[in-house]
Amino acid sequence: MLIAPILFEVCSQTNQKIKIEYAVNVSNWLRGNLDYFIPSEYQLLVIEAK
Repeated sequence: MLIAPILFEVCSQTNQKIKIEYAVNVSNWLRGNLDYFIPSEYQLLVIEAK
């Protein structure tokens, strides 16, 4: 939970919405859940929080 406050602040500053535990299913070999997902039109940033 250390990174969550930072991501929420980034979203509030940029007027974006954050999705928590976002499911991704591209193929049988590429699927899973992203801890945090901030949708954007052209870019994707994946942060793995452990």
